[in-house]
Amino acid sequence: MLKILKQLAAGVFLVAPETKPKYPYANCMYIDDDIPAVIDLGAGGRAFQAIAGPKVQIAL
Repeated sequence: MLKILKQLAAGVFLVAPETKPKYPYANCMYIDDDIPAVIDLGAGGRAFQAIAGPKVQIAL
């Protein structure tokens, strides 16, 4: 199993699917800033459980 939430830089995280990314699942980005955002929601629902609370305000 892959690590689901991996910090790449300050406030920037890779959100990975539970298994190796392959269609229809993909790696995504989570930006923890004044307005928390996710770029691409394709990692699957369980991958986003690693983000504490209802933080995401924008999804692209």
